[in-house]
Amino acid sequence: LMLAEWFALKTKPRAHLKIDTGMSRQGFLPETLDEILPDLKKNKDRLVGLCSHFSNVEDVLDQSYALQQLATFERVSKRLKDEGFDLMEHISASSSALIMPKARFAISRIGISLYGMWPSRTNQLSFMQSQSEKIELKTAMRWMTEVAIVKKVNSGQFIGYGCTYKALRNMTIAVLPVGYYEGYPRIASNRGHVLIQGEQCPIVGRICMNMMMVDISHLSNIEVGTPVTLIGRDGTETIEASNIGDWAETIHYEIVTQLNPAIPKELS
Repeated sequence: LMLAEWFALKTKPRAHLKIDTGMSRQGFLPETLDEILPDLKKNKDRLVGLCSHFSNVEDVLDQSYALQQLATFERVSKRLKDEGFDLMEHISASSSALIMPKARFAISRIGISLYGMWPSRTNQLSFMQSQSEKIELKTAMRWMTEVAIVKKVNSGQFIGYGCTYKALRNMTIAVLPVGYYEGYPRIASNRGHVLIQGEQCPIVGRICMNMMMVDISHLSNIEVGTPVTLIGRDGTETIEASNIGDWAETIHYEIVTQLNPAIPKELS
């Protein structure tokens, strides 16, 4: 439909033609090429690129499906070249650009690796097994907050909504001004931890809209304003977005993209 609308425009913007090589999301099916070729030829000067998208690279060690997609892409590309088209080719996102050199073509559309994160642990393992070159990715972001309240909790008291956490001893907790509104997943309640003074501090009780509570009983000299690391390194300890993804039963892509854009950002 989008391609038909583009054909119908009197003044056409330059476009990249997308092929559905096996993702079943966007793009035209290769078997329809003969049908649309006459219209493509009429607009040859407005077509600048040919693209597709891999559907199963980062989650597997066996890249047989991706290789099928690549073969389909190359077959369509050759056909268009034979018809006189000179198009910029691109199919790789981060995961395939890292482990499939033949799929890099003119452009690689790297996303999450640009921010220093591997697409998945499986993808990192695939890279280590298949590539002789060495690439070190360094996370380009940290997520920080600070202690808002320091509070004593007596043994037997419940913490947070739903009484999901009961103190089995006298505790000291810190209340942090971060919750699911800011993008910290509620499902990580009673599962995850934060870093304070280089130490892990477990999340206790349900994560609230704008707050969460963490156990700081093992720490001293914690006060309002003490820095807290949600994502990043503190001393010898590190929390990655993928750790939060594990606690939330999701992927780290979701964690970093759901952060509230209203959170202040600093370049350092």
